Amino acid sequence: MKNVNLNENLMNEYAKNPKRGFEQIYKAYADSFLRYALHSFRVLQEEAEDAVHEALLPWVQKPKQMQEVKNLKAYLYASLRNACTAFF
Repeated sequence: MKNVNLNENLMNEYAKNPKRGFEQIYKAYADSFLRYALHSFRVLQEEAEDAVHEALLPWVQKPKQMQEVKNLKAYLYASLRNACTAFF
C-alpha cells in the first residue's frame, strides 16, 4: 500500500503544481529508473540517463495530458522501457 499512497500523493501534487510535482516524481523514481535501464537493457550510464530523460520529458512538455495517468509507476516504467528500446 505504501507505493499506492506514494503514487497517489505524487499525482495529486502534480495536478496542483506540475513543476513541483514533476520534481517530486523525478526524485522518487530517477535512481530506480537508472538502475532499471542499466541492468535490464545493458546500456552505458550515459545512454541510461538519456533514456530516463526521454521517458520523463512528457511530464514537462504535456502536463495536462499527464494528469490523466491512472497508474503512475506502471506508466513511468512502460515509458522508460519504450525509450530504451527506441534508442537502442
